[in-house]
Amino acid sequence: MFISFGDYRCIGHGQSLSDCAEIFALTPSLLSVISPSLRPKSEMGDIECDRGNRHRYSCAVADALKVLVYSSNKNVRADVINALGKRPSVDLPELAFTECATEPALITLVDREAFDLLILDGEAAPAGGMGIARQVKDELFHCPPVLVLIARPQDAWLATWSRADAVVSLPIEPVSTAHAVTRLLSTRIALSNSTNS
Repeated sequence: MFISFGDYRCIGHGQSLSDCAEIFALTPSLLSVISPSLRPKSEMGDIECDRGNRHRYSCAVADALKVLVYSSNKNVRADVINALGKRPSVDLPELAFTECATEPALITLVDREAFDLLILDGEAAPAGGMGIARQVKDELFHCPPVLVLIARPQDAWLATWSRADAVVSLPIEPVSTAHAVTRLLSTRIALSNSTNS
């Protein structure tokens, strides 16, 4: 049995983004002493993109926070994921990323799955992240926090209209992006813990 960080795939284009890396092997004797909450959970599925094609995606992580990154630009998606890394703060669990390049794929994903954070590119085309942020805030009952990426500081008022929970400027600056994501996810975890108590 192997624990891996996962095989991330772009939902909009179906391209493999990283190879599944074998991190370490668990022998049966080691497996018996590992807490069940730390054992790997595997998640696989497929989704239909706007072209009618079905694409596979998978992720094998243990108790990771699920983050959806939306942008029509693959470089922006890669910049966000690289800036955050596996864990933007020692106070947070690891992050499991799902990338999305089209609005129809994003809407299908947020309808099917519970994400802990949505990161939306305000400069995406043809559907911008600010309009999508407002739509998901209106339509999802328990909408996860939304972080919108904006190209100009003057667009901050539009992000307010979109009801985004936080805004980060493009190009991606790792420290400010990690700080914003940590704040949003820490608040979500705290609210989830108080609700479950």
